[in-house]
Amino acid sequence: MVRKTLLFLFLLIAIGMFFYFKTHGGLSAFLKPKEKKVFYRKIGEIDWFTEYSFEKAFEKAKNENKLVFADFSAKWCGPCQQLKKRVFEKKEFEKVFKLAIPVYIECTSKIGTELSKRFSISGFPTVVIFDKNGKPLTSITGAHLSVDFYYDIVSLYSKGVNRENIIPMIKEKELNLKQVLYFGEGFSLSDYPLKAKVLKVAIENYRGNDRELLIEANEELVLTLFYMKQKGLIEESGLKKWLDSLPQLFSSLDKKDKEVLTLEVSCMLRQCKNVSKTFDFILKECSLKDILINYEKGFFTLLKAGMKLKKFDETNKLIEEAIEIVKKKQVSYPDRVYILQSICLSIANLCTPYCNIPEKEVKKLGNYLAKLYIDFGKSPFYQDVPFLSAIMRFNKSTGELPELLESIWHEYIKKNKEKLPFYEQIIFAYINAENFEKAEKILKEQFDKQNNLSGENTRNVAIMINTIMQEFVSKEYADKYLVSLMGKVIKLDPQPEYFHTLASLYQLQGDIKNAIKNLKKAIEILKAKNASDKEIKPYLEALSELERRIKTVKEEKKN
Repeated sequence: MVRKTLLFLFLLIAIGMFFYFKTHGGLSAFLKPKEKKVFYRKIGEIDWFTEYSFEKAFEKAKNENKLVFADFSAKWCGPCQQLKKRVFEKKEFEKVFKLAIPVYIECTSKIGTELSKRFSISGFPTVVIFDKNGKPLTSITGAHLSVDFYYDIVSLYSKGVNRENIIPMIKEKELNLKQVLYFGEGFSLSDYPLKAKVLKVAIENYRGNDRELLIEANEELVLTLFYMKQKGLIEESGLKKWLDSLPQLFSSLDKKDKEVLTLEVSCMLRQCKNVSKTFDFILKECSLKDILINYEKGFFTLLKAGMKLKKFDETNKLIEEAIEIVKKKQVSYPDRVYILQSICLSIANLCTPYCNIPEKEVKKLGNYLAKLYIDFGKSPFYQDVPFLSAIMRFNKSTGELPELLESIWHEYIKKNKEKLPFYEQIIFAYINAENFEKAEKILKEQFDKQNNLSGENTRNVAIMINTIMQEFVSKEYADKYLVSLMGKVIKLDPQPEYFHTLASLYQLQGDIKNAIKNLKKAIEILKAKNASDKEIKPYLEALSELERRIKTVKEEKKN
């Protein structure tokens, strides 16, 4: 009797533990050490508030009548660490704290993740400047390695500059062109029509003779118009008015600078005529070194124009000349880093489908990119150059160089003894190259051996696997392993779009019955969530097409 009672109690405990671990992320979640709460983080000589003392930072800001300077960062993010080391740790940066209370938010922590979602942080690093009451005034994504950049923005907001009063302040000469450019960095995309007006007024009111500053302002205006057109924030009639006003704005520049900007307008907005004439003039009269240093998009638009005009030899020669400028150290070290960035990212951007470059030329560009990494990528002098992001972008567009990307990945793991978060890009590269066996091998390494499908990041992992599966589907490839993995994802996070992806995989394998079953399940979930007819329509259409196919097959068998 006692043995039976003990056995019964043991079974109850075992069942209870099973359900506890199942609902709490498994045994690994139980064994995982608790997150250490850090309320202050020393950066340089200053104690910054953290995500755990976020609210206290605003209490201090109210008491001292200051802004709040919050850096949303991640420990795995290279640019974040560069920004911390090369800007925030500098003694000179302490002048910012006379105007603002500093907060360093580690976004890999639970609270940091919640704050990132709360303030819609989409990339790292992102600096958000708040008023003392917690209202976000502006956000700046990316690492700007300049103390003055952040100081000028904070000082402008502390003086009360805002979107409503900035144009009158420019006209009253209370703001200079450099301050306007800094302030403009904080404009969100929806504010770009205002940003264009602000830049135009600032350029018209500029009376100085700083050529580089004037080029930067005019180029920023062209880029702003380009993004407005790309995102549908401006109609053709409105764009035409802007284009008619640009020659007048360019009038304070010399002929060479006008021609480079005219080419940028041509390549970005597709409006100007005589592209060939402008391209030939720049090749003959302008210094490539000058274009590389002073124009953010000048080199890219020059290459793009050359490709568009089918002047492939001249375009490749430009790339070779730019590489030689770096190799022979014809410019200062910071400029060499900047030029290498420009070359790498220009090549990667040229190979997007948008530019429509012939396949033969794409392969040549890939060779340049691979050679750049071999020649410069491992040098400690060029660690700031985004070789990796350029190669990833190139791979995503072309399917070329997956082996190079994978070798860089393995080098990093060997050196840092940790996994990089970009292995999915290697999988995409192999899928694009239609090397499905290699893509699956990496997928298995990540999600089979490491049992990497549960824990705190379940949702993010599920989204990533679904995206990878959609890449396989786009190439019309499926097998039992992919079906099995997608099934595991659905067990963890049963979203309707995941059932749709699984249905597509079954369909590619010829298993129409299971494809229909999963589509019906997706529709059932959507209806339970009170989804709109518009959301459900694609699922119903896919289901109708599969049911039609089954009906056709049955009729053919009868006949």
